[in-house]
Amino acid sequence: MDTSRLSELPVEMLSFTILSAAARATPRIGRLSVPQRKAILTPGFVATTSRGIIPHIAPDVQAKHTHIPGVYLPIEDFLDKAPKQTPPIYNIPPLPNLSRLRRFTTQPDDTLLILGLRRPIPVDAPLTNSNEAFTIYTSVGFRHEKVDDYIEAATVLQPDIFIAPADVVYTTTRSIKRTEKILDRSSTWLDRTLRAQTDAETDTPFPPIFAPILPIAPEQQQLYLSDLTNHSNISGLAIYDPIALPGIPDSLASLPRFSLFPPSSPHTILSHINAGIDIFTIPFIGEASDAGLALSFSFPPPSPSSNSTTPEPLAIDLALPIHNTSLEPLSPNCDCHACDTCTRAYMQHLLSAKEMLGWTFLQLHNHAIMHRFFAGIRASIKAGTWEADVIAFNELYEAELPAKTGAGPRIRGYQYRSGPGEKKRNGKGYGNLDRVAVAGAEVGGGLGAELAEAVEQQDVVMETAVDVPGDKIEESG
Repeated sequence: MDTSRLSELPVEMLSFTILSAAARATPRIGRLSVPQRKAILTPGFVATTSRGIIPHIAPDVQAKHTHIPGVYLPIEDFLDKAPKQTPPIYNIPPLPNLSRLRRFTTQPDDTLLILGLRRPIPVDAPLTNSNEAFTIYTSVGFRHEKVDDYIEAATVLQPDIFIAPADVVYTTTRSIKRTEKILDRSSTWLDRTLRAQTDAETDTPFPPIFAPILPIAPEQQQLYLSDLTNHSNISGLAIYDPIALPGIPDSLASLPRFSLFPPSSPHTILSHINAGIDIFTIPFIGEASDAGLALSFSFPPPSPSSNSTTPEPLAIDLALPIHNTSLEPLSPNCDCHACDTCTRAYMQHLLSAKEMLGWTFLQLHNHAIMHRFFAGIRASIKAGTWEADVIAFNELYEAELPAKTGAGPRIRGYQYRSGPGEKKRNGKGYGNLDRVAVAGAEVGGGLGAELAEAVEQQDVVMETAVDVPGDKIEESG
């Protein structure tokens, strides 16, 4: 396919071109293009967001210092107190060349916007989905969102890609009856979405639709998968679990595959690329930044040192004392804005002081490392050295990212318990002043004793105020 005239195509059109692939279920190089947006070279990734923004990175910094081609936006991030109150995202008026979604999130004009149901790592909900609604987790708790309202959001918000609703249950085990219900509901909801696209008016076109591939074994959703071949207006596939990839019909093999399955490490990414995934959401990039970890892996991997037999770490823990006075960049041979600007010692100072700039630098660096990682993957597939490079990578690097040792920022949006027996995502921001003072006094005099005495006096004052009758308060006033 000639991609030189893609910018002249109608706005609603999307194109995916497979540039290189040896077989149907193997790594493949491709290009996903939407007019007036950055093309996504595949295998590739889009950034995850919180309320429409990549955590710690302002949109102007994103445009200037990153190569991020697109972002994933979950609808549950924007609904808050709906349906009793209209969410702010629906109140902002669109402009002729600027959708509500882009205006509200202030994402750069050339960034691809993908709208989906829930976050890549959803919080387990105590509520269950119904035939007409699915459960979401907003900043004020769990609630149901009507399927028809979500489908309508595609025309109201105008994302570049719309992921059709699916009755996904985030549990490891489910009954046969529940599996059948998942298939029936997802099929019905997809039909509604495709019907809405057909009925959409010309002045408010319906965005390209990615059909969900359910997190169920291929043999269990065989009928659902075969039914997808009857819909010619499906533009891509949203993969909830790579386990279903072998069941995708040959007639759908040319569609882009967008993964909503959160990989735990770059090793997992490589295995999913080997299974045929094209585009990823990678939450561990932000998790590493929050943990004070600077990613340090590369693909193809460098030659291992002959003097060491231990695996190399996937990231550098900047909280370790070894970096207190280090003048090295965050990662060798990295030319990102963070590595050009600061050293490991300076980064450790920023993180220890809980300066927002520290996590901004880490996000820029970690996204740059991931950008280079996928560029190396595409080059390896093109050069025909993929299998050997994957083996070398697995042998050189540790299997998982280092454990978090730094404090990190408070986790956004996860202050609630989602189920019985679970702890809150965030600890208490403040301790008990009485206990702090008493503990200080027990340590031995000084400021601790003075603080304890002040607290004790404050308690006496409060008790006295409580005992004063109302008429006495009026007289004294």
